[in-house]
Amino acid sequence: MANDSVKITKQQTISCELMNELRAGRYGAGRRMPSENALARRFNVSRVTVRLAIKELEEKGLVSRRPGSGTYANVFPPLTKEFGASKPRPDRAIRQIAFLLADASEKEEYNVRELAAMDQCLSAHGIALAWSSFNTADLIEGRFPAVLVHGLCDGLLLDGQVTDVHTAIARRFQLPLLVMGNHDLAPETPHVSYVLRPRICQAVADLRQAKPEMPVALLIEPFTLFVSREITAAYQDGITAARQPQALIYQCPADTGQAAVTALAAGFPKGFSIITTDRILPTVLDSYDSLGFKVVDRPVFSLNSRPRHAKAEKVPGLRRAFLNPEHIAQCAVEQMIQMLRQGVRTSIFEYPEEEEK
Repeated sequence: MANDSVKITKQQTISCELMNELRAGRYGAGRRMPSENALARRFNVSRVTVRLAIKELEEKGLVSRRPGSGTYANVFPPLTKEFGASKPRPDRAIRQIAFLLADASEKEEYNVRELAAMDQCLSAHGIALAWSSFNTADLIEGRFPAVLVHGLCDGLLLDGQVTDVHTAIARRFQLPLLVMGNHDLAPETPHVSYVLRPRICQAVADLRQAKPEMPVALLIEPFTLFVSREITAAYQDGITAARQPQALIYQCPADTGQAAVTALAAGFPKGFSIITTDRILPTVLDSYDSLGFKVVDRPVFSLNSRPRHAKAEKVPGLRRAFLNPEHIAQCAVEQMIQMLRQGVRTSIFEYPEEEEK
């Protein structure tokens, strides 16, 4: 789908806000809603705009208008937790699922692989995939991806630089929502994520067991703040459990990894082990070559989310955990389909198995 957006109208904003309140149970079944005049004052709009918004709700069967009496809320299923409930539906009633990428200037290789995996999985169920990207400024100003505004999808998958602001806005559209990947969000936010902490803690323990005389260092590139904190906290837990007295954390862009390796070599001439990531791994291996080190003597463990590095294939003793974006994408799609089939909007799933390669 083309990456486009449209301006949402005041009428749609009011309709969406009232729909959320109806779904949240603010107006009980059969209860009279505020008058047009009261709503016009609340939203600072004309009565005509309010009337059109209420007409939208009436057409959706959410309210009933009684001439000379007012507008009354119809029976409506209450929210399940914060993210709501919906009517269960079979596969044939699920038309399209949207994948939205937050604050990303372009699709990276990672996202392209996600898209391909999601499309393949959805096609097997006869469901279409729509994708679009957006930035936070557009959302705050009321410019939303067209697939949301026009009601073209039945479920929503989010990835990119996702925050609670994005999920709060997404909930206004009353769609089942899943966030993909590891993000700093409210704990109850429906998500499918990697379990990084036990993997990193285990890597520290394994490296210390292999070379107990060597300290374990962490070399990571600047991720989003939350992922950096998550990886760093897991490393700290690991070295505490392994009784390593000193934390050795180097946060650096991939092309400056050599400086970190050189600093480690100067500070620990008897040897060290490294935990790193896929972006820095090639630089680490090149640095080992230039310094005359061997991975079997100074072990390296890499968290990997990209295709295997050609040089790494030939390095004996290199250990890697392959964080597979295709598996996360497929898992998210299957979880979303289950949510739609069962009529629920809340699902939290931590992807437990990164494939050891």
